[in-house]
Amino acid sequence: MADAYAHLRLRMNAIQNHEKELEFFARELRAKQVELGFWQSIPIRIYAVLSDYGQGLRRPALWLVALWYLCAVIYRGGSGDAVGPLQALGFSAASLGGLFGMRREFFGTFLTDFPVPWFGLMSGIQSVLGAVFVFLIGLALRNRFRIR
Repeated sequence: MADAYAHLRLRMNAIQNHEKELEFFARELRAKQVELGFWQSIPIRIYAVLSDYGQGLRRPALWLVALWYLCAVIYRGGSGDAVGPLQALGFSAASLGGLFGMRREFFGTFLTDFPVPWFGLMSGIQSVLGAVFVFLIGLALRNRFRIR
């Protein structure tokens, strides 16, 4: 079944019907999930949950905002009264762009001066996940406007 959807996807690409091409791509991946079985289809399932197969901006954007807010709550709660709510939100936002150097730029001494050792690990994980969500947002924009 996945091969049939792949063929239809290629036909839609040939006639420049990009909306149908994305639709058949999603159907192809759903069919592959069934063919592969549960364990082998986990990456496809994660892709579906996080980005609806690259078809929409809403899911990755909501995941990004949820990650930002959840991590800010954890930073605030884990620090007691040492970190204010705005500082926690700011550090969480900077951690989302950590792979781009934002955390170092705005909060260079925050992690070294702070006594909670797991903040650094959590900030690193948040940076990687933030980069994944930014990538998925870019993929959705590319698919929406057909940028090649």
